[in-house]
Amino acid sequence: MKHYFFKAVFGALLAGMFFSACAPFEGDIETVRKKAREKQGLTFTVQFVSNGGSAVPNQTVKKGEAVLQPQDPVRQGWNFGGWFSDSDLTQAYNFSAPVTGNISLYAKWVDSSSQVTLLAIVITSLPGKTSYSLGETLDSAGLVVSAYYSDGSEQTVIAYTLSGFDSSTSGSKTVTVTFEGKTAQFSVMVEEEGKTLTGISILTEPVKKDYSIGEVLDLSGLKISVHYDDDTSKEIVMAEGSGIVVSGFDSATGGIKTLTASYGGKTAAFTVTVNALIFTVTFNSNGGTTGSVPSSVQITEALPPPALGINMPSEPAWPGYAFTGWNTQADGLGSGFTASTPVTANITVWAQWTTGSPEPNPGLYAKAPPILLTDTPLTAVETNNVTDAVNYVKENSSAGAEYTLVIDKDVSVGTHTINTANFNLTIIGIGTERIICYTGARNNIFQINASGAKLTLGKNITITENISGSGTLSNLINVFDGNLTMLPGSKITGYSVTSASSNMNSAVNVSGSNASFTMEGGEISGNVNQAQYGASLGGLRLSSNATFTMNGGKIKGNTGYNRALDIYAQQAVTIVLSGNAEIGACVLYTTSSNKPVISLTGSFSGTVDTFYLFNNGNTMSTIISDWRDKEILKAAGAYTLTQADINKFTLGYFLQYNNTQQLITGNSDGKPNFYLSLENDDKSAFLREVP
Repeated sequence: MKHYFFKAVFGALLAGMFFSACAPFEGDIETVRKKAREKQGLTFTVQFVSNGGSAVPNQTVKKGEAVLQPQDPVRQGWNFGGWFSDSDLTQAYNFSAPVTGNISLYAKWVDSSSQVTLLAIVITSLPGKTSYSLGETLDSAGLVVSAYYSDGSEQTVIAYTLSGFDSSTSGSKTVTVTFEGKTAQFSVMVEEEGKTLTGISILTEPVKKDYSIGEVLDLSGLKISVHYDDDTSKEIVMAEGSGIVVSGFDSATGGIKTLTASYGGKTAAFTVTVNALIFTVTFNSNGGTTGSVPSSVQITEALPPPALGINMPSEPAWPGYAFTGWNTQADGLGSGFTASTPVTANITVWAQWTTGSPEPNPGLYAKAPPILLTDTPLTAVETNNVTDAVNYVKENSSAGAEYTLVIDKDVSVGTHTINTANFNLTIIGIGTERIICYTGARNNIFQINASGAKLTLGKNITITENISGSGTLSNLINVFDGNLTMLPGSKITGYSVTSASSNMNSAVNVSGSNASFTMEGGEISGNVNQAQYGASLGGLRLSSNATFTMNGGKIKGNTGYNRALDIYAQQAVTIVLSGNAEIGACVLYTTSSNKPVISLTGSFSGTVDTFYLFNNGNTMSTIISDWRDKEILKAAGAYTLTQADINKFTLGYFLQYNNTQQLITGNSDGKPNFYLSLENDDKSAFLREVP
């Protein structure tokens, strides 16, 4: 539609927009008026900056009117978090506010996988007016409310609601601020006629003064004194409806917290203490050299749980291998650990490695791992010949000498007796799992029987057998003197005894005061001994003052006679657990004078699924008597036990030779009920009977 305009008539209206007489204008008259208003300052432009989201059209708003809140933009993989008036996204925009100039609003986005939640709101500034006369209306000018989120961010919010103010009666009034389900409070005073509140003071502080991280504030016992301008005062006890509001408490972090008691707009302060634990993250290089990597890093407990962040150590090194990250298990089957992983307890994490260069050639090497492609094997030993390698190391052992056997195929072997001091051999497989299988008459694959001797099973090595029967003196590996070590990626499985009237053997047997077994990782599983004996063994047997240290790995899925049986610990043996060591069923055998005790380090994060408590008594009452009030767990070194440690151990059954068993923890039939009790300044846990 054509419109004709004459500057003589519309000049003032168009404020300087002049047209020739009878000049034609193609367009809408509202467009012309809009431009005129903009030029005169009657309208403003609101720009929406979507920050990577879908486009949102700008809006033109009349001066003093509110902008219409647009439909939320969208962004794949993100959740829309609202519009903000600043590019730093700290000031949420109030869409009911009048527009007084050109503005830009910025979209906030929250990663849809991060699950950011509102933790709390806090009043960071009280209103300017805190004293009222009867019948006055609440004035919130000056009130500032901050919101705190689980990702550590905070922002000032405006879209809150206020409730609780009543000026029909005098006294202190509690006003509640509500925002997205979270609340905070402040108090104001409605004055009595002719009487003005001048101040308050703390008469009695709350009874509870010390808190743990995450605890809720307890104000029981708080009492204040209220003072007026006529020199009178009164006491008020903290209670619902008392008009006292307390703010400033935060148990998400440790330290001395200053709390503010508010009544009628007047305040007084007192303090409480939030005690935070110190957690230790221990870094195990798992075969590599630590270099500049610290052995441990400490971090203070907080909410949300803190992460190491910039305190994460630099990567360890291992020539010939590439570091791939940290893991909660030595064998890499746990959870990854990074600078952003929340820390909620003492923990040990393990370096993970892949071969950084081509696999080495098979053969025996006169050095410790790692073995590189450039290393040269000894020509005196045939490739993949375990027996030749063991014999060579026995003949050439000396203090400090270490050897590594690399095999690249499965091998069948007979019995090897290691009776040479300083024997030190590591066996590793390359390419994939390599099986060392025993095929001779029932005996041992390896028997270690020399002071200082050490056999290490490395990655990709599985020890097994392919015979079955009722032999009485056979284990896959026997340690009478010296050390057996398992590393991540190693496995002992397939030991099988199908029948015998008495057979206390197992896949691994460690016996003697100079015998030790160390598990840095690996697995003992799938071993069976069905001999008809009360504690017939399947996985690991420990006896005669032997020492077993388990820093990782798993001993589960082994079977004794008629039950799961993974570890049998007989009399005075030493068992130390740390890291993510996982154990299935564990039998502890005692006499009246000798018993095994399990020691825990602060880094133990694994579990023991079931305890059997056993002795050679003929009656169940004798067995129970021998175990009652005995120490079962103890803390290693300077560590102290916690209830969380106790909860990692499940009490199972008292056990007799004839396989009769009775629940330790009791049942509905009224049988004895026992529990583990923290004692000795939390250095020990004893088996105590419920009175």
